Amino acid sequence: MVSELEAKLEETGKTGGLLETGYHLDKRLETRKEYKNSQLRLLESVEEACDGILKYNIHKERKDSTRFAKGQSQTFSTLHGLV
Repeated sequence: MVSELEAKLEETGKTGGLLETGYHLDKRLETRKEYKNSQLRLLESVEEACDGILKYNIHKERKDSTRFAKGQSQTFSTLHGLV
């Protein structure tokens, strides 16, 4: 989850822009915030990271931290090769 979230935050951190968070008749009261420091960026990144988690599979033949990784496991690759 952490690696997916880091990737999404790095991806969205490259875009610049300002968010206007309030509209007032008095222009001095309007507030603007950088997108890269906003909660909106965090929420969008978490949503996309959750979608990215669905691409992970369990690799039963592995016993270390790479047990959960993207792609097809060696076991399933072998089985598909037999068919």
